[in-house]
Amino acid sequence: MSASSSDTSQIDNDPGGLTENELLEELAANYPVRRRRPGGVTARELAEKIGSMAAARRVLKLEKDRGEIYFESVIEDGHPVKVWYKHIS
Repeated sequence: MSASSSDTSQIDNDPGGLTENELLEELAANYPVRRRRPGGVTARELAEKIGSMAAARRVLKLEKDRGEIYFESVIEDGHPVKVWYKHIS
């Protein structure tokens, strides 16, 4: 009998353990999902503005090291993303 795409094997062949799908569902249920607030920028968005992903990462690192910005992790399109915000003085 072949397994369908919705059926997965037991993790580490533990007959009493969770399937891969069950584990992912449990992790998703317990992961705090933050919504993106206005005013933030991702590295990809900054790269589109300045023309280079490497330059965008350098700018973000420099401003983070200076304490000018911070990031929050959010979920966008099912993927974790760092969104950078300026500190309010």
